[in-house]
Amino acid sequence: MEEKVVIMNSSEAKNLNENEYFTAYFNEWDESGRECKASWAVAVKKGYGKVFTVELANKFLSMANEGYKKMFGKDVDFNDVKYDMTDYYEDLDGWTRYTGKKKIGRYNKRKNILRIFVDDLPVYENNNGRICRDATALADSLMH
Repeated sequence: MEEKVVIMNSSEAKNLNENEYFTAYFNEWDESGRECKASWAVAVKKGYGKVFTVELANKFLSMANEGYKKMFGKDVDFNDVKYDMTDYYEDLDGWTRYTGKKKIGRYNKRKNILRIFVDDLPVYENNNGRICRDATALADSLMH
């Protein structure tokens, strides 16, 4: 598959049409998970689609680690990714308007947990290979 992650500075990103990409947010957390040592957001070509898997998350993390080093000259170990697969547009007043459902995927590499949220509700979890698609059980487990 052709590499479709677009890494660019903010002025270049402004020239993109919001219908051409999704956004991925990367964090490098310390061992305690309390301190964020580095963060970065990149545009991801929509060619990757709306299916977020552990394999794709790890690919994004690897490409972000390499891209960050290339762009900023610093080594990082991103271990958390949030992939926003929501379709939206910006109205004339500059407000973001969602079209359809809001869909976010999160993956924590250290814990090997991938979760998918639709309209801010958990709908899928892959917890180290254990799959759960019961939204009620997921919501309940995340509350405790």
